Amino acid sequence: MGTEFFWFYDVILAAVLAGLIFVGAKRGFIRMVLSLAAIIVSFVLALLISDGVASWIYDGF
Repeated sequence: MGTEFFWFYDVILAAVLAGLIFVGAKRGFIRMVLSLAAIIVSFVLALLISDGVASWIYDGF
């Protein structure tokens, strides 16, 4: 996908945000914010440690 599909990413992001707003209104704002923060933290941690873990698995097994 090249630069001509940037609008597609905007639509995906808008849909995700709309879904989170709906869920947040239904379940509670604080709970939704904490859940979103947990998802973001886990994604960042996975990005940070994946290289080391992958090389350890590749070399060890």
